[in-house]
Amino acid sequence: MAQRILIIDDEPDICTLLSSVLKTDGNETYVAHNLADGQTLFTTKCPDIVFLDLNLPDGSGFSLLPKLKKEIPGSKVVICSAYDGVTERETATQYGADYFISKPFKLKKIKAVIAEINIR
Repeated sequence: MAQRILIIDDEPDICTLLSSVLKTDGNETYVAHNLADGQTLFTTKCPDIVFLDLNLPDGSGFSLLPKLKKEIPGSKVVICSAYDGVTERETATQYGADYFISKPFKLKKIKAVIAEINIR
């Protein structure tokens, strides 16, 4: 099932890779490189899934996560970060993240998360 997917990450290579792979599977993708643009795209595009980095130029992805979950509760948020400690994972869960994927990630893991979301 095709999804609308928003990628919020300041690393252009990651955005390009994720977007290309997800489009190949028939999904519609949008890319933002900071929190402000990510929030704007979230509001205007109403994505089904958001891949959210934690360390962005204009702040932490944690500051945006509760807003995303409140604005469109049905959207799934996947934290995708190199900051992969117990504290980050616990905070992600407390703020409503649906999944947490460590960087560097394998595309197989990304596809598995998308498949699991499609089953729910």
